[in-house]
Amino acid sequence: MIINLVSGPRNVSTALMYSFAQRSDTLASDEPFYAVYLRRSCVKHPGRADVLGAMSDDETVVRNSLMALRDKPVLFVKNMAHHIEVLHEPFMHDAIYVFLIRDPAKILLSYSEVVATPVMRYIGMAFQYKRLLRAWIRA
Repeated sequence: MIINLVSGPRNVSTALMYSFAQRSDTLASDEPFYAVYLRRSCVKHPGRADVLGAMSDDETVVRNSLMALRDKPVLFVKNMAHHIEVLHEPFMHDAIYVFLIRDPAKILLSYSEVVATPVMRYIGMAFQYKRLLRAWIRA
């Protein structure tokens, strides 16, 4: 089983991921498409060089790596909505989706502690609604 958490930044997504990671039957993956997002979006982010140096920025490689992580019955994938917005295929097929949604004004206020002038695109809220939630509801 794959649980695909889609969230915006500055939410409880990390705490939720860590709680799932404590389960003996679960393997957790934290923001696997982060480097893909940074490479494709060209956004200026404080940790950009570190992330690009530590992770693959190739969407196919990341997808294949996730599918290879099947050592345990449950794979919990924590994704940021704005990270998967740049993917050629934003959906993980055969996954159970969980959407964490927080007041955008509160997210931007909190996110401004990390990025000096955050914009709505950085939190992925519009993408969650326009592309993911509407498609998921129709399915």
